[in-house]
Amino acid sequence: MATASIRNAVAAALKEHKPTSGVSFGTAGFRCQASKLSGIAFRVGVLAAVRSLNKGQFVGVMITASHNPPGDNGIKLIDPDGGMLKASWEPVVMEFMECSESDGSTWLAGHLNNPESKSS
Repeated sequence: MATASIRNAVAAALKEHKPTSGVSFGTAGFRCQASKLSGIAFRVGVLAAVRSLNKGQFVGVMITASHNPPGDNGIKLIDPDGGMLKASWEPVVMEFMECSESDGSTWLAGHLNNPESKSS
């Protein structure tokens, strides 16, 4: 499903959108200062696309800050049922967040149409 041109485009974009180190992902998604969200937001968008393609359903991305102090923001993935991302996908999220831009194409190829990704 993921053509080489798509994988290469994502890998190239990862060079421009590096995540901030030391972030963690949990049931509330990522929470950090707004200035640190650029790389995280891009990668979360890619993850939403991967999960959506694997499940054959819509997956959402929510940016949240209304209940937080100014400058404290969050971004999370929303599953097709409208609930939070399944806990079994948390390691997949962190693996991609820590993936170097040079490994992005390989990571993407390995996770699109991956039966394990579809199961949860």
